Amino acid sequence: MEDNKYFQAALSKMVSEFAYADSVIRLHEKGLSPEKIREQLLYPVSIGNINRVIADYEKNKQCENQYEYVQETNEYGRKSFRRVPKNK
Repeated sequence: MEDNKYFQAALSKMVSEFAYADSVIRLHEKGLSPEKIREQLLYPVSIGNINRVIADYEKNKQCENQYEYVQETNEYGRKSFRRVPKNK
């Protein structure tokens, strides 16, 4: 039964990503509030779902800014990239 809840949550997130997440993120980046975003969309989306998409976006954006990628070359000339924390 627990697997079913996990699957339903994953399916719901996938559907939201496909249907409206990009629109919500673009409008959020323009500075609109969740209520104004809801008014701009052409299809019904709850404020809770809009807030969830915004929270996920902000969390991922914050994580991406904590690391940088460094290119390394070994003695044979093979290039690779390594993720390292940024120095603040």
